[in-house]
Amino acid sequence: MKGAIVQTTEAARIPLLLPALGAVLFLTLAAFGADLLARPATSTPQGQPGPAVPARLNTLIPRLQQGRPIFGGTIPVGSAGRAKQASGSGWDFVLMEMGYSGLELELTMQFLLDRRQILEHGTLAPPVVPLVRLPSNGRETNQWLIKHSLDQGAYGIVVPHTNTVEEAETAIVFSRYAQAAGAPDSEPAGHRGVAPGNAQRWWGIRDYREYHRRADVWPLDPDGELMVWIMIAEEEGVRNLADLLRRVKVSAVIADEVDLAMSMGLAERPSSPQVDAELKKIVEVCKQFKVPVGAPATRDNVEQRVRDGYQILITDDPVAIERGRKAAR
Repeated sequence: MKGAIVQTTEAARIPLLLPALGAVLFLTLAAFGADLLARPATSTPQGQPGPAVPARLNTLIPRLQQGRPIFGGTIPVGSAGRAKQASGSGWDFVLMEMGYSGLELELTMQFLLDRRQILEHGTLAPPVVPLVRLPSNGRETNQWLIKHSLDQGAYGIVVPHTNTVEEAETAIVFSRYAQAAGAPDSEPAGHRGVAPGNAQRWWGIRDYREYHRRADVWPLDPDGELMVWIMIAEEEGVRNLADLLRRVKVSAVIADEVDLAMSMGLAERPSSPQVDAELKKIVEVCKQFKVPVGAPATRDNVEQRVRDGYQILITDDPVAIERGRKAAR
């Protein structure tokens, strides 16, 4: 009986001890949390400063602003091997082609990452800027594809077969968030949904507010990091280009001579004088409105294209890139 009384007394003490133990645990965790909060956001486990977020993450923008040409190639979405090759290719940008492959963009983006590059360059700005060539044409206005591409961390989109003001403006609208009330660049109103967790991780930005500030379309927002390139691939697009650039601030125009030749009934002659005349119109209009213009290039025509004023040269050929860069210098 006495033993039972002792057991009951010991059992009765347990509820009395729990609040004290909880208080100790709370104070311990609070102190640990305060220590974490007190640490610099960019510190590493060794206490050395980590790479700070630079003023400009998208390094293509200052180059284009300075009138310098940029060079990049194309890889199919879903190819881990090609993504790893692109990360060390020396390209300025990579077009991730979604039109003729799958939709496994997240896989491709992850294999573009190279932690050694971040360490050696000391910056979070990617050495090869990733852009997504959408599988949908301008007239299709597939909002979910634009959101999907940007939410994985891409720095912009390329919209094939863009022919009208409305198609170009729709691409801008779907690429940007709604702006603060009264903002000078609040129009056109953005319709991008808010789910930037993956994009923040790829960009290396912890604070959602900073990502939101940066994730706007340049040059509509001079501080924006995102780009919307439109592809002119039909005669209708050439005819409407001047009006389009007068009314919509796209980031760049890409002349697609192969599809343009097809639309003109010259599929077997993409280098014909008629197609060349349309390409010259595109370049002249872009120069008039000070919008960067680009096109696919080969080792045989890249030097001439640089001289003609193309700033964006798309080629996987390292010889073409070397020749183009020499011509630019």
